[in-house]
Amino acid sequence: MQLVNFSATNYRSITAAHRIAFSNVTVLIGKNNEGKSNLLRALEAAMQLLRQHALAEPGRIRRMHFESTDSYVW
Repeated sequence: MQLVNFSATNYRSITAAHRIAFSNVTVLIGKNNEGKSNLLRALEAAMQLLRQHALAEPGRIRRMHFESTDSYVW
């Protein structure tokens, strides 16, 4: 599976970041305190929740919990 775009809304300092396109190499450029790290944290949160969902038993309702690691290692 390949991530082709991502959007985040109301996460930390991000009010709206709609359809950020990804390719094999994606560079985030911006001034300090513009939200680049928060965008990566939002992506990390989404990836962790997807991982938990994939590992859940089929047909079983499960509460998912996100715990930030700030590692960006997927």
